[in-house]
Amino acid sequence: HTKFHKMKKITNNARWTKISMILNVLILVTFVIMTVFMNKFDKENSQLVAKKHQYETGLDSLKTIEHPRKLALQEFEYYSNKVDTLQAQTPPTDKEELKVYTETLERNIKNLEEKEANLAKVDSTINAATKAFAPIKTEYETLMANADVQKGKFRLWMIITIVLVVSKLAAFATWNYFNLKNLHAVSVWMKKGSQPFWAYVSWIIPVYFFIKPYSVSNEIWEETEYALVDKKIVEKDKISPNTEFNISLWWCLVLVAMVFIPIIFNSTFFSVSPMYFKFNHTTVTIIGIVCWIIYMIMDAALMMKYNKLNKLMVENEDKF
Repeated sequence: HTKFHKMKKITNNARWTKISMILNVLILVTFVIMTVFMNKFDKENSQLVAKKHQYETGLDSLKTIEHPRKLALQEFEYYSNKVDTLQAQTPPTDKEELKVYTETLERNIKNLEEKEANLAKVDSTINAATKAFAPIKTEYETLMANADVQKGKFRLWMIITIVLVVSKLAAFATWNYFNLKNLHAVSVWMKKGSQPFWAYVSWIIPVYFFIKPYSVSNEIWEETEYALVDKKIVEKDKISPNTEFNISLWWCLVLVAMVFIPIIFNSTFFSVSPMYFKFNHTTVTIIGIVCWIIYMIMDAALMMKYNKLNKLMVENEDKF
């Protein structure tokens, strides 16, 4: 009966804290590496943005210069075909007709020479413009290729970081899942509270994600403290009055690190928006890293603090 009683009730969930903290460290490492490549991309991209106007102006100018060539070529081909047609004909034997034929052929040959000269002039202008534009084009395309290389490395580390973040959230959700199971095992009133599955589901429902994980975590803390006080395991005056504030602060840091920092990074580094020009990119990077560090410290501190309550529940299981 005693063995069944122990299996039924309270589990020590500290191992999920350790897993979560290990993942936090790995996330921080990959996040920093990701920002290194993000700033390498930014260095290349800044030069790319600076050269973009010159490149686009040169490209537009080249297109403008190339536009008359189509008409010049059509005119040259028209008179070339006309001369070829006339020369292919047998000259008339009649003196008057021969005179007309000769004048027509000479006039068309003269026109052909003029059109050929005009086409040569247009081609010469295009060749000069193309030659002048070539260094600009080469430099721009080189910068673009270098930026793409750094962007590819950034994306690789971003994917690794995202995978680790998802794994960490899964570990954290599992920790909360077992904490909720503990509360349901020892507190009858928890039947009206959050069911254990909410520890997972709260993170994946769009929009609901912005509040439900916080409410689940807050409920776990409040009900755990209430249960310990109710069973006289902990005196009421020993319960921290700042618990709700600390959880609220932790949740704000979660949203800043996982929602707002990525949005700011994207607007500052990957789009030519007002933020790209107004924000100091190094400062934005440092703020992002600092926010993640503060979030992880707060996250670890809360988990370890709750584990002390969890340990008290395990040690006093017979009172529940």
